[in-house]
Amino acid sequence: MNNRIDFDKIPEEYRKNYIGSGDNGNCYLISNNEVFKTFFYPEIFEKRVIELTKMNNPYFIFPKKIVYVKNKFVGYIMDYVDGVTLDKMKNIDIFKYIEDIKNIEYYIAVLSRRGYFLMDFKNANIMIDKNNNIKIIDTDYFLKTDNTDKLYNTNIHDFAFAILRPFVNIYRDSFKSRELEYKRRLLIDGKYLPSKFLIDILKEYRLILLNEVNNTSDMKESMRLLLK
Repeated sequence: MNNRIDFDKIPEEYRKNYIGSGDNGNCYLISNNEVFKTFFYPEIFEKRVIELTKMNNPYFIFPKKIVYVKNKFVGYIMDYVDGVTLDKMKNIDIFKYIEDIKNIEYYIAVLSRRGYFLMDFKNANIMIDKNNNIKIIDTDYFLKTDNTDKLYNTNIHDFAFAILRPFVNIYRDSFKSRELEYKRRLLIDGKYLPSKFLIDILKEYRLILLNEVNNTSDMKESMRLLLK
């Protein structure tokens, strides 16, 4: 396994720069703009991580190197995302946001066909990097299944409510059209794409957005082009 790294003990520099914890482990910033993640219960995740190192796409941050100490799996190394999580994002390039969502929908379809149930879509695991690209982190929490019948709908549903939560929470109780409420119900069932629903929301609230969101002339012109 050419992406395996073996140590007698974890190097001191691997644990110097703690950057955060999740439900399953701790993360540390190391050299080469990479992150080292250790697990609280590594034996549960070893096979998953090995499988994920075979994956590659520009939006999901998959493990790329597997770390062993005295022949026991302890964690993995992934690329560091220089940015902020979606739940802390204050300004979004709406054109880039929609473009990235559409591309992620494609990759979700690919992963769903391969039987991957992506179990950890949430605001805190979706980041906007310094170039306004969407990146999905903590990808190690998934279930592999042969029952792919409704898997795509399930994955799309979970992604939709993570990526659209700021918009849906603001507007869900005041949708003006029955059509948008109908589409929201399809979204809940994973039968409507979040990229389309986001554009639907923006169109319905275009007057509010033009008047109240980021009162710069460039932003207003961008909104007019998008919503015409």
